[in-house]
Amino acid sequence: MTHYKANKHRGRHIIRMYSPKNQCAVKLESALEAAFARGLELDPNVKSYASQPETMSCDGQSYTPDFLVVYHSGRGKYIEVHQSSRVDGEYAQKLKKFSAYSVKTTGRPIELVTERYINLGCTRAYEQMLFIAADVIPDDLLLCDLPHSLTLGELVSWLAERDDAPLSLAYRLIIDAWYDTDLRNCLSSETILTANQKARGGDSCSA
Repeated sequence: MTHYKANKHRGRHIIRMYSPKNQCAVKLESALEAAFARGLELDPNVKSYASQPETMSCDGQSYTPDFLVVYHSGRGKYIEVHQSSRVDGEYAQKLKKFSAYSVKTTGRPIELVTERYINLGCTRAYEQMLFIAADVIPDDLLLCDLPHSLTLGELVSWLAERDDAPLSLAYRLIIDAWYDTDLRNCLSSETILTANQKARGGDSCSA
């Protein structure tokens, strides 16, 4: 039986991070979880996510995954974020059991993510970007006029003719997925940005 338990914490060390993608604050239990969450914010394939979403009970054992991630494709999966040095045979066996249980009861597997698969440099850059980003995209900005492919530096220059805070606005456009970029690298003035056609409504776009 699975019990819903949204955003409740199990530990003492809680990091609260505002999530533009979810339009709410999320509670995270470690710096590694916070780094992973910032990566989810930047991933254009992720529609939404929840931290410590629900508790599963199986064979007298309880387990709460760190994240439930939902993608624009409709697919979803649970994520367990853990230090690789703390993944032993007993832990791996428990995770395997609950992943099989989760697939059977919800259709969603549980995927283990360690620090080896989290780009800490980029997530630190994202944290800075989130701090600088404009709160909202101005209503008078004609989004259909946005260039389709350019560097971050070129976007800032283009926005400078239309807004008093072009860098903040450029970051907001990236956070809100108006542009996709290679998230394996940290942002710089040479970062290539490509228009997100899904965000723009396909081939048609209204201001």
